[in-house]
Amino acid sequence: MHLSPVLNRDQKRFVEKMLRGLPKPMVHSLWPLAQAAKDNPTKENNLAFRKAASKKRQQYGRKLLYLQQFRIPAKVINQKDRTKKLADELAMLCFEDMIKTAEGLTGDDDHEIRVEKVYETVCKLSLQRLPHVTPPLWGMETDVLAKECALLRLQCPKWWRRKLLKLRRQHLETLEIIQGNVGKGVSAYASKRAIAEFVRDKAAQRRWAESLTLINECGDELALINAIEASTANPENARAELMKRIRGIEEWAEEIGFSAVFITVTAPAKFHANAANWNGSTPKDTNAYLVDTWAKARAKLKRLDAKYFGVRVSEPHQDATPHWHMMLFAPKQDLKAICRCIRWYFCQEEIGELMDRFKKRKALSKLYRRARQQWGYQKSQGKKVAEPRKFHYPFQPRFDAEYIDTSKGSASAYIAKYISKNINGFEVADLIDSETGKTLGDGVMNVKTWASVWNIRQFQFQGCDPITSYREIRRVREAFTEEHQKELEQLRVAAESNDFVNFIRALRTMTTEIKYEVTPYGNEYGEAVKRIKGLQAEKGFALTRPHKWEMRRNAVKSGAARQSWTCGVNCTDSKSAGNQSITPNPPPKSHLYGIGPEEMTLLQRGCTVNIDGQRWKLRYGNLEQVPEPPHPSQRVNFVVRRRKKKPDLSMAPGAGTNSQIQLQSSAVKPDYAGQNS
Repeated sequence: MHLSPVLNRDQKRFVEKMLRGLPKPMVHSLWPLAQAAKDNPTKENNLAFRKAASKKRQQYGRKLLYLQQFRIPAKVINQKDRTKKLADELAMLCFEDMIKTAEGLTGDDDHEIRVEKVYETVCKLSLQRLPHVTPPLWGMETDVLAKECALLRLQCPKWWRRKLLKLRRQHLETLEIIQGNVGKGVSAYASKRAIAEFVRDKAAQRRWAESLTLINECGDELALINAIEASTANPENARAELMKRIRGIEEWAEEIGFSAVFITVTAPAKFHANAANWNGSTPKDTNAYLVDTWAKARAKLKRLDAKYFGVRVSEPHQDATPHWHMMLFAPKQDLKAICRCIRWYFCQEEIGELMDRFKKRKALSKLYRRARQQWGYQKSQGKKVAEPRKFHYPFQPRFDAEYIDTSKGSASAYIAKYISKNINGFEVADLIDSETGKTLGDGVMNVKTWASVWNIRQFQFQGCDPITSYREIRRVREAFTEEHQKELEQLRVAAESNDFVNFIRALRTMTTEIKYEVTPYGNEYGEAVKRIKGLQAEKGFALTRPHKWEMRRNAVKSGAARQSWTCGVNCTDSKSAGNQSITPNPPPKSHLYGIGPEEMTLLQRGCTVNIDGQRWKLRYGNLEQVPEPPHPSQRVNFVVRRRKKKPDLSMAPGAGTNSQIQLQSSAVKPDYAGQNS
């Protein structure tokens, strides 16, 4: 197409005007559309470029507004090391505030009044510095001892690190959502950056678990990774337990004459990032709205004395906005009343949207018929695609209910897909997701990342028997033979046979209670620590956790990184050296921490040795682990390294096989993560 020079100038000015003020990454993403609008200025090209540029401008404006409200600088929050350093500084500032406030108080006040004044002042100053982190117990009515423990938390760098690292993940993911990097066609449910970081963290956690061993007071040893794989932290075990529990409550519901309904609830359009009227709410804010609305509905159902129980599954839309699926069991004559109550509460917010949708019900009916035709065609091609449901009812964007017909399938079969796709994709990995267009197996890692970043509870049971009794009684392997323990034996047999409905029947015929062992001042903050000790059923008591386990560094794993390069001994021969070799006498159990002869030599010289991020020092013949000094200039860590031998010198005459030790002081270059290289 031939263009006149005047038209070229106009198109160039049009492109420059639309791109003016945008950052380079956004300009680069728009450049193909801009080039097409300049070279071939058709109506379609101009409209596509204008829409894309307007969307990018809107995203850029939202990003600037969000960053203005965020107090932490980008150069600090973008890097983990700087975030941890900021946590250490905030802990020190809280400590200084506490000292100054306590010194300024008069001696006439009693201890309780002084603690309350100090706590209130330190919390207010902390909120002024960083309003994104709420101080512990702030706004709650507690006793003086709890406030003293809260002050200890505010002075702890580890507490601030946990809070700031969580804030960092959510902040970076919010920026990704604002920039449009989360959604269909880009990265559904979570951004690519968050997924990559989640995978790295999981791999690091696994390496950490593989390097530790559990040891009890009897000397029994158990690899920590084996204990994790045998628990519900294993996705396969978690899915099996969930399905077993759902199947059990379904059989119990059939036994007492209850029917089931499958309910889906969603937040209004203003909570969705891909909506035009998005108000900037994060998935955490949306989930809080759903929780609050469900609490109002539950309170109303309780006032109506409605009997129900079931399970709830929280999963994300393609733009990371959460929605809920609930499987509820209730008397058949009460199901419609329960659904009306829940629908009323979830449709009150922005009800005008639903009224406008009612006017378009005929057009929506046509779309539904087309969706069914497309579903039939895909089914004829052999593809596994879910059958579309009617979506032309005005309340369906917020609330949808489907009464379960047992002749077509069980209630557990309805919700099995939602449980599997949110854990490990078992048996549904090849199904096509209607939102993303990809298989469900491809989105499992995205969903797990989404739940981890936003700290959203994916599965929750409503009105059901607690699972703790079931898990605890399964720890007992031997049968109960005493007469007063017959109730415990009944529970143990039902739990051991994986028959959850029989376990529910047995649980309903007796009174059970979880017994705890309370340790006063059990943690570093002076708080009481509760640990499960056993299960009490009527007059019988089952001790389910008789041992106390400690974590020790795995000697095999830690020593493998410091083994010799050859099969021989790396120590220099005393005869060839011309003097008598001195073998250090290691303290007991030093090999469990990976401390060998070379490290022991450094320790006996008075050096502090850093081994895998842990600092060790020899004091009065005892091996002690020392903390990291607060100031970088006080750090004198020495790391044991072995230099690789050059191939051309390995067989040279007179070449020794001993490894050389390289000492490096960490005072030259401090590492705020606590590890030095």
